[in-house]
Amino acid sequence: MEKGLKVLAKTDSKAVHELVYKQLVGRLIYITSTRHDLSFVVRFISIFMIAPKVEHETTTKRVLRYVKGTLDFGILYIRNKDPRLCGYTNSDWEGSVDDRKSTSGYVFSLSTGVVTWTNKKQHAVAL
Repeated sequence: MEKGLKVLAKTDSKAVHELVYKQLVGRLIYITSTRHDLSFVVRFISIFMIAPKVEHETTTKRVLRYVKGTLDFGILYIRNKDPRLCGYTNSDWEGSVDDRKSTSGYVFSLSTGVVTWTNKKQHAVAL
């Protein structure tokens, strides 16, 4: 996803075919089981499945182009004598333009493979 991209849920642009959009997002959700780098953007574009517009479809097509260019990416689990636990966390303060809520997430890896991750929208509004 582009850095700093802000897409509104309610726009005046032309609507796209809802079923096709839902099928694309569903396939991307399936891919996230092995491609954790897509988790945030897939959660982001799935918000617009009820009434997708041209901007939402454009963002989804951009994700598909990224997937096509990075087909060799994935998780590789290798046995290691010195396993290291590593964690990362991040939050986008007031990232949603529509409801001003933040999204936060974390990922933990052991040696070379991811063992747990999450990405969720916060319940409270950022001040």
